[in-house]
Amino acid sequence: KTVTLVEHDPHCVEVIQGNLKLLAIECSGIHSDPLMIIPADAFVSIKQLAKKNKKYDIVFLDPPFGYNLGKKALKALGAYDILHANCFLLIQVEKNEILPKQEGRFQIVRAKKYGASHLAVYHGGVS
Repeated sequence: KTVTLVEHDPHCVEVIQGNLKLLAIECSGIHSDPLMIIPADAFVSIKQLAKKNKKYDIVFLDPPFGYNLGKKALKALGAYDILHANCFLLIQVEKNEILPKQEGRFQIVRAKKYGASHLAVYHGGVS
């Protein structure tokens, strides 16, 4: 029903907005639109989304490589109530970054290395 994009880099936000225009998809910003772009830090955005009682079923994470942010992102998502009980998280990190098999209620269900990256799928149904 809704898609929320969070991007910190202003240039990447412009590229996303340009791509949306090419696809003729309307997006007016951080309102209650079916599609919104939040031009901010992901960790700050998680807190803001929790305050607005937003809930998600699927989250795609692609933090910048070289900063080992995958586990930190998992912890942040577990600390705030923005995910439905039966959610899935897809995290793409640098291939050398080690992700836990379980972090809080998130259990890894699939992982694969692709070139320079590691893609992990977590299920949030673990209690």
